[in-house]
Amino acid sequence: MEYSGVVPTDAPDPSIESEKRLRSLPFPVFELRPQRSLTRTPIAGFTETTGMAGREEVSASFSYTLWRYPDDHADPRNEIELDEATRRSLMEEPPGVVRPG
Repeated sequence: MEYSGVVPTDAPDPSIESEKRLRSLPFPVFELRPQRSLTRTPIAGFTETTGMAGREEVSASFSYTLWRYPDDHADPRNEIELDEATRRSLMEEPPGVVRPG
């Protein structure tokens, strides 16, 4: 449960529910074969459309990270070069975020 935009530290791991929902789909879901340079993010995306007859369309999607240097994910060469404005925007709090305390 979210409260004021902050997820509690004891919140359940969302990837568990995502995998459970993925396995419950009534159709086969395909993903890329395991590769050294690819890592699938742990949470799948889902889209569901309902209409007069109930559920009309369901889809699942995956996101992957492509590693330039897969032997060391912390290698700085795996990161893109950021300009100063982008770097600063990543370091600052986004507007509207309320921190407890």
